[in-house]
Amino acid sequence: MDKLNESLQAKIDRAGPKATESIERCVDELTKFKDLPDIIFTTALERFHSHSTRTIFLRLDDENKLRWLYSLGNMASTSEGASHDNDSSTETPSTPGSPGSNESDVPEEFYFLKDLICPELFRENVPRNTSVLQGEGWIAEIMSTPHAGRFYDNIRMTKPCFNALVDALSSRGLLPQGQTAGVSNIEEVAIFMQTVGMHKRQRDSVEQFQHSLETIHRRFHRVLSALCALAPEMITRPNWTNTHPKIALNPDFYPYFKDCIGAMDGTLVPAWTPRVDQNRYRSRKGRIAQNVLAICDFDMNFTYVYAGWEGSAADARVLDDAISQDRTFPFPPSGKYYLVDAGFANYQCFLAPYRGTRYHLAEYRGQGRQYDTPQDMFNHAHSRLRNVIERCFDVLKKRFPILQWGMPSYLMGHQVEIVIACCTLHNFIRRFSQDDDLFNEPDDESPGDMDAFYHRGRPNVAEIEAQRAFWDAIAMQMWGDFSNN
Repeated sequence: MDKLNESLQAKIDRAGPKATESIERCVDELTKFKDLPDIIFTTALERFHSHSTRTIFLRLDDENKLRWLYSLGNMASTSEGASHDNDSSTETPSTPGSPGSNESDVPEEFYFLKDLICPELFRENVPRNTSVLQGEGWIAEIMSTPHAGRFYDNIRMTKPCFNALVDALSSRGLLPQGQTAGVSNIEEVAIFMQTVGMHKRQRDSVEQFQHSLETIHRRFHRVLSALCALAPEMITRPNWTNTHPKIALNPDFYPYFKDCIGAMDGTLVPAWTPRVDQNRYRSRKGRIAQNVLAICDFDMNFTYVYAGWEGSAADARVLDDAISQDRTFPFPPSGKYYLVDAGFANYQCFLAPYRGTRYHLAEYRGQGRQYDTPQDMFNHAHSRLRNVIERCFDVLKKRFPILQWGMPSYLMGHQVEIVIACCTLHNFIRRFSQDDDLFNEPDDESPGDMDAFYHRGRPNVAEIEAQRAFWDAIAMQMWGDFSNN
């Protein structure tokens, strides 16, 4: 008895807090029954090592607890008698659904109580994924469809681009084949695209691809990790040497913005957080979100992405952290700059619009086309150029609805990785599929965030004066050319 108690105590010490508590409760219940034979007491202690035994035992009333305990005594006596019988040493094969089969983890001695307690523990293990069209078959059907739109709507990119993506991930060793049997690289990338591109839960993919939830989960995260590993190759700094053709070939922008190399802004991506963190992630619009800072070039490629900040943080605060903490931040060379809105401080390599003057594109339509001042004209050109980052965010969220409607139940670290992975896919598609429908949609000149005008940072006086001189030089040059024509 002492050795058994020592063994039990050793197991309790190794168990987690919840297991320890449940074992101790079972022992307390056991000691309530006086005059139990030693063989019953010791056998019960051994059985309490099993989680399912403890769960059922604690649900029983005292009468059924005693029934179970004495059934243990009978089984133990039978076992001891059988140990002396050489003919009884042969194991009897169990049939599916019988107490001794592998169909259930419920201890055999509880089967006399199966109709009284825990019926969910006694159900038979019925196969779930029995569809005729397995995941591999669905992929083969989609890959062979002659209708390009059907493939695009399901995978969110063209078939040649999808094949190039699978090849890029596998050829770089980011998705080595054979780690998990039964799922090809093509199928696991399709699982990922269905999740982020169709906003499907992983349980939906269980039915779609006829794999277990564990397999879907593992494959999704394998592709997620692979895309994050591909990100440094896809999300690269802009061209700092040549003026972009969108500027160079447009007299409204050249030569005034010849040194502009891109646009920067922040966007809110709905987030899921534990209740204790929700206030930090609650944006000024009341939504739980992460604030994602991004820079893009005029080809609509992301050149920098900084994700994971709380939705309550102002864009300028996120930028300050990116500059101070991230060594990969793409600082442009002297004289080059990014266009930003009024949510950011106007200094160094960031050029914001004039405040107190109309700015958003909708304000310049119709009768508003006429300019009143040099600052007014400057703001319109600035807004037209900076709108490229709004279009990037628009395309990104249209292609990947998970960034628009949220990522329930993912850890925050994985939510950040999903943003990075989607931006990586955005750039990959832009690079390998120039005729992609979403990129070719007409520019609707998104209005941007009006609230940004009231959430800007506070640069120092010298920076304000230097940037104002730069502002004024561009604005007056534009105004002079406009007046002369």
